[in-house]
Amino acid sequence: MNKTLNGYGYVARGVSSRYVIGRSRSLAEIAPHLSNPGTLEIRPDGIFLDHSRKISTNPFLIEAFLKHAITKIDITDALSYKELSLLSRGELAAGDNFKIIENPGQAEKSLPEIEKRNNEQVMRLNALAAIYGGLAYSAYKIATLAASVGALDAVDLVCSSVITFGTLAFASVNLIKQKFVANSPKYADPIVTQVERESVIGKAGPKVTVLVPAFNEPVEVLRKTLSAASRLNYANYEVVLLLDSRPDSQNYREVMDMYESEFRTEGRVKVFSRKKYANVSNQKLNKADNINAFINSALGKNLEEKYEDGEIRLAETEGAGGMRFMDSEIVLITDADYRLKPEFLEETVPLLTRDERNAYVMTPQNFALGEGNAVERANAALMSSSWQVINKGVAHSARVLFGGCNSIIRVKTLKEVATVRETGEVDYLPTDTVTEDLALTLKFIERGDSSIFVSKPLAVGDPIGSLGDHFSTFWRYSEGSIENTLKYTIPFFREKKMSALSMEGMDYLFKALNPIFGAGIALISLGPLAAYEGIQFPASSPIVPLIYYLLLSNAAKGTLTTQGEKDPWAAAKLFSLMYMHFPVFVHATYTAIKNYLTGNEARFRTTTKDGSRTRLSLGYLLPLLGVFGANIYAMAGHFNEFLNTHELWRLETATWAALPVVTIGYGLSHFNGVKNTLADLGAGLGFDWFDMKRHLKEKYASVVTSNVFRGISSIL
Repeated sequence: MNKTLNGYGYVARGVSSRYVIGRSRSLAEIAPHLSNPGTLEIRPDGIFLDHSRKISTNPFLIEAFLKHAITKIDITDALSYKELSLLSRGELAAGDNFKIIENPGQAEKSLPEIEKRNNEQVMRLNALAAIYGGLAYSAYKIATLAASVGALDAVDLVCSSVITFGTLAFASVNLIKQKFVANSPKYADPIVTQVERESVIGKAGPKVTVLVPAFNEPVEVLRKTLSAASRLNYANYEVVLLLDSRPDSQNYREVMDMYESEFRTEGRVKVFSRKKYANVSNQKLNKADNINAFINSALGKNLEEKYEDGEIRLAETEGAGGMRFMDSEIVLITDADYRLKPEFLEETVPLLTRDERNAYVMTPQNFALGEGNAVERANAALMSSSWQVINKGVAHSARVLFGGCNSIIRVKTLKEVATVRETGEVDYLPTDTVTEDLALTLKFIERGDSSIFVSKPLAVGDPIGSLGDHFSTFWRYSEGSIENTLKYTIPFFREKKMSALSMEGMDYLFKALNPIFGAGIALISLGPLAAYEGIQFPASSPIVPLIYYLLLSNAAKGTLTTQGEKDPWAAAKLFSLMYMHFPVFVHATYTAIKNYLTGNEARFRTTTKDGSRTRLSLGYLLPLLGVFGANIYAMAGHFNEFLNTHELWRLETATWAALPVVTIGYGLSHFNGVKNTLADLGAGLGFDWFDMKRHLKEKYASVVTSNVFRGISSIL
């Protein structure tokens, strides 16, 4: 019974941080000890009577007292259960038989530690509950299908089998995620000693080159990034802006003007622009080859520009002129919109140099929570839950992938995993995929290299600001994950370089399965329409897997609470956003499989950083509106049938049809806006909705005006 009550308590605490788990039972256990005078002390490690006798270890009750700054209660006579309960709620300030001793300073110091511990405990137990619930629900779906096989015709059986398979797919993918969430509190970050820190930050420390790839990035964004990167608490390093804008573009000129006036004289910040030079061969249009071009042509060299036959070429020089790049042992790769914290290198370089087998040190991709518009806040929450919670669980039992930015890598290891194209160009980072980070990680795994994960964010970035850019980014993640799985992960399994049954193997496999099965949400969402047209499903609504997906998504409330997210509706908002990804997942699955079979390469997409909004493409908008409209039709039809026949399953199905309607309707209005959605739809169909609105307004305004003047003239 106690475990059941605690289970409900943990779920309730996951919904509302104001709920105190086990308050009544803990208070009932404490109350009998308070019938005589004494002193009750509230400490982070327990509740003590007369300084030494521990009478409760409920950390949630301790937190409740500390939130009201109550650290000690002097009992002069006796303290009843009711009085103690009111005290824990902050609803009783004084009494004749006791005296409250408040210590705000001590409470404020103790609270963060115990809140963090409590939130992690809630998160872990809710994740375990989701795992057990998922297994039970999967068994239920299989059993109900098996019991109904004889009563179903061929069409019903096929549809029910698809729904059941989809449920099991969601279960398998999300069970692994929840396992990592449950393991997250078990991971302890590696500690850098003061001796190690001092041994690397001086002039004798390893040489490091900070690489900042940039393509058409706004000047203001780059100014902040370069300014932060130039102030690291480390002596032996340089910052190189890999400026990939076209040399004849306005962005290139603006960035170079900013560099010349603000950073060139410092000497630490340098610029390398591969597109400027005719003899730099690595010219694929993606971030990976921008880095490859620098390592091939500039790392460790003293270069000068030469004009030959009307072209600008790079040449090595022995003189003092030109641009000298350090022969670094380590490169730090970041993105153009990330500000590195001053302690980045002193917290990571010692970890990399501890062991020659360490290939890279990964730190979280991180955005500031609770800031910006709805899309920015959602992306910040998703990034926090993924990198600072789930990846802690991954690091506990597997290997965190190289995430593409905010990591340091050994140059020696990069050269050892490099491949040479038929053209002779050397690829240190893979260029045959849009997710070079995953492909590079698999190369490190193949070599048997180790890696280290630091869960503390050491950089802060600018989150994606529009739904169009968000979908483009998730398309790139999904397309690259599927393609890498086909190219690398599955061959790894066949060659026994990685076990498909290991936590690491399942993690990499499910990175591809997640978008593939996520694409099936579109079919599942049409279940009410199919039921209205006569296709029946056994035992349960086909939309139930969507609710299961909500409960198990990596945007779970527990992870957000742990990261400081205060919005009680955050998980529901994120569910509406994640639910709307099914057109993106369909597109990514199609392009990945097509490119794999045809040998083509996916196009690398960039996201805007200048605050402008990227239009939501018609290929994503029409499927969302189609499912939205189909479920309105099904909801109305089932409700009408219920009124005529009074069949309860009609009412149930109408209710489930309302879920996609509410989710898509709210998601588009909240994350894209009604006006923007109409504008995107109009632009995709070939007309400007707002131009047409203005035109009609001006036309009818002129008609009204002319009629008014005509009426006045006739009167005169």
